[in-house]
Amino acid sequence: MAPIALKKPLLVLGALAWSLLAIGIAPASAHMTAFDPGVPPEDMQSGSVTLPDGQSAPVISQSQCEAQKQGGETCEGAAYFIRTDAPLAQGTRLDYSVVVGSQTQSGTATLGSSGILTGAIVLRSGLETIMSTARKREESVREIPVAVTYVTAVQMDNYNLRDLNSVAEMTPALTIFRSSAGNAASINIRGIGPMTTSIGVEQSVAVILDGVYYGQGRVINEGLFDASQIEILKGPQAVFFGKNATAGAINIRTNDPGSEYEFLGRVGYEIDNEELMFEAIASGPINDKVGIRLAARYANQFGGYSKNDAGPAIYTVTDADALLNRGELIQRDLLVPAPQKSSWPQGKDLITRLTVLFEPTDSLTIRLKGQYNEYSSASTSGVNELVTCNGGLGAEPGFSQFQPDVPCTADWRVIENPFPTELAESNPLANKANGDLFDDYVSYGITADAEYVTDVMTISSIINYQHLRNAWGGDFDTSGVPGVYAAERGTYKAFSAEIRGLTTFDSSFNIMIGAYHQSTTRIFDQDVIFAGAYNPAALDPTDMFTAYEKTSATDGATYSIYAQLIWNITQDIELTAGGRYHHEKKTSFFAQTYVNPLFVALFSEGRLDERQVWNDISPEVTLTWNINDNLTAYVAYKEAWKAGGFSISGILGVISGTSRDFLFDPESVEGFEGGIKASLFDNTLQLEMELYHYKFSDLQIDFFNSAVFALITENAGGAKTTGGEIQFRWAPEQVQGLRINGSLAYNNGRYSEFIAPCWAGQAPSEGCVIFNPGEVPKQNLAGFKRNLAPKWIFNLGFDYDRSIGNGMSIGFSFNTQFRSRYSTSAFGHPDGFQKASAILNAAIRLAGGDDMWEFAIIGKNLTNKYLQLNTIDSPSSGTAPGFEGGVRGDQRTTPNRPRSVAFQITVRY
Repeated sequence: MAPIALKKPLLVLGALAWSLLAIGIAPASAHMTAFDPGVPPEDMQSGSVTLPDGQSAPVISQSQCEAQKQGGETCEGAAYFIRTDAPLAQGTRLDYSVVVGSQTQSGTATLGSSGILTGAIVLRSGLETIMSTARKREESVREIPVAVTYVTAVQMDNYNLRDLNSVAEMTPALTIFRSSAGNAASINIRGIGPMTTSIGVEQSVAVILDGVYYGQGRVINEGLFDASQIEILKGPQAVFFGKNATAGAINIRTNDPGSEYEFLGRVGYEIDNEELMFEAIASGPINDKVGIRLAARYANQFGGYSKNDAGPAIYTVTDADALLNRGELIQRDLLVPAPQKSSWPQGKDLITRLTVLFEPTDSLTIRLKGQYNEYSSASTSGVNELVTCNGGLGAEPGFSQFQPDVPCTADWRVIENPFPTELAESNPLANKANGDLFDDYVSYGITADAEYVTDVMTISSIINYQHLRNAWGGDFDTSGVPGVYAAERGTYKAFSAEIRGLTTFDSSFNIMIGAYHQSTTRIFDQDVIFAGAYNPAALDPTDMFTAYEKTSATDGATYSIYAQLIWNITQDIELTAGGRYHHEKKTSFFAQTYVNPLFVALFSEGRLDERQVWNDISPEVTLTWNINDNLTAYVAYKEAWKAGGFSISGILGVISGTSRDFLFDPESVEGFEGGIKASLFDNTLQLEMELYHYKFSDLQIDFFNSAVFALITENAGGAKTTGGEIQFRWAPEQVQGLRINGSLAYNNGRYSEFIAPCWAGQAPSEGCVIFNPGEVPKQNLAGFKRNLAPKWIFNLGFDYDRSIGNGMSIGFSFNTQFRSRYSTSAFGHPDGFQKASAILNAAIRLAGGDDMWEFAIIGKNLTNKYLQLNTIDSPSSGTAPGFEGGVRGDQRTTPNRPRSVAFQITVRY
């Protein structure tokens, strides 16, 4: 039985679901409005509709009709027509698609009472129809039995959404935060996602770019420029998207060349970050079989939103050789210069993508996409800020334990020191930016896919190779005194191939079957520099100032087959049953090749080698009922699986010195979801509602023990997410050009079983009561809230565009998102909470020359709200847990981005 606290929200959502069902079954209103895409009909490039007999008919605009004057037809009072052999009756529904200017408008039109003309009919419509590939085939979002939130190309342009971070800031139930190390990011849906400390932990949300899986968190550095649509698929997605989709998937499709020539140029400037941005697109057909599209974007931030208050400093080192071998205490002061860049990120971003589309026959389509991406910033650790300091260890409350005169604030200000000059000159990993902090990312990839369509089957295949390099150097002590540095270099390579077939028999049964393979190589090198480590007698001079050095690698291979049986029990009821079999193996090694002699009591030289193999079957069953043309209901049972691994960025030390501290088990999920999707009032209102309950096992979580520098990847025994969401899109017929959207989501995400490490300074009276020899003291977090899982999320926005004459139009956009109080710590830390808050975004644009140019002003986080996204103990703060009277560690957080205002000019041809 559901807890009392849970019953009320679910009853509310259930009542709304029944109301939606009743509205959808009720007869639709006969009142219609004229089809108006918001731009002059003369800009229509092409168009077509599907007639009731399945044939296609061309669409012509009013001006084209006037020019042709064929058959004595009248064109007065209409925007678009189609030419038919006979008039069609009132109420006839037609699927249409028209290219107007640079945009494609599609949907379902219903003929009104004035729709019957001599040899022509008027198209009338409400909202456009969004198509999805969530089940590896093109389907209407309203008809697919999947909980999905989508971001259209228009929305991305209106708000200048060019990366996954900015998309998450405006999308309910999706949270992304950047990490200073490890796998570089955490992507969360409904509060399920990994921590970010270990490079060996992959995401629980699969990111799919043009049909290809990207497993690394560093995918957030990949630009989304020139994307046609982003689908956020919530809940397990194993059958169609494979491993590592236990929480959901983000499905991104970039644009292909069209049948018409397209040229776009855009320049923008963001005031607060002092960011200058350029975009360019050239696309079109080479001949009737080949098209090509080239898109490029470059952005350069001359400033940043996180201010660095560091100045010149001194880093004092202790000669380990003199102290241990001669008993002499010899210390040296190394000069630490002021940072060359006074703010973060000061990033540079370059993305180029070339697409070639080849259609040699009506049945065969071949697509090639090549992409190159560069990203750099002033520091990898610039995302961290001290926000909660309880005092202790010589510091007053509100000030850093490591540097007692440095305050803890929440104002996007940090104190990050460059590497000491002499240290940087001796260490190649740290000297990439002449001693300044840095983060450099370079990636490239090529994808080839083909689709062959016959009368009875569609065969699809896709091959991809991707390669990325990431190097960074950061200051991790979060204080004004240089104390903890690290420098890293890593590479990741992946090759994947997939083939699938979907039958299209004219019968009750069809089947999709496919096979997938991926091979990966991940290589990692890191030097950690802290506490004045110095050994002039080191055999390798590059280790002179290194506390410990580590190197590691993992080679992985995935093989899977999947299938889905599609049974149309009746014309309106569909049952699908399928599953995916996974076989995965990983071969890993970790070597700590050097430890400064003064730190052998904490860290040790050595090597670990491991080979891991797993097998899994993830089934899925879905029942879909198309109640009528406007209403679909579904219920599904799903499972998904995420591979285990080896924490190749771990630490070999006295408290984490065996393979058991590096190995972690697979993560899995099972549960139910159901929903209702509706198109109401002649498609002027689209509604989607879903309820879900999922149980996760062995959730993968990283833990960093700041007091002893121990890094461990844990498996939480169990977690549950239960809730529901309602989304709507509304185009009120009384106000042409207005589109309103919103959502309300309830999510109860908690640990059901987790014997977790204690945080720094946690006393037995605070729950730190489990002690095992050789392990960090533990606590029982069963019943605690999952981090990044607010109970309530409310989102509301609108877009309004209207013509103001003389070929000009004006547009407004607004979006707000409210989140209730949520935890920012995965380990139940009492200081890790973000209070309820709301974010406001808005934009205004003016277009002219029949949409050939546009000027826009785009504002994000207009109230400058500071949000904590991830809270962990700051290194070298706090005392060991398990004792009364301990000192809590200082808390550092990854915040959201502050207010930004950008100006943007776009020219199209």
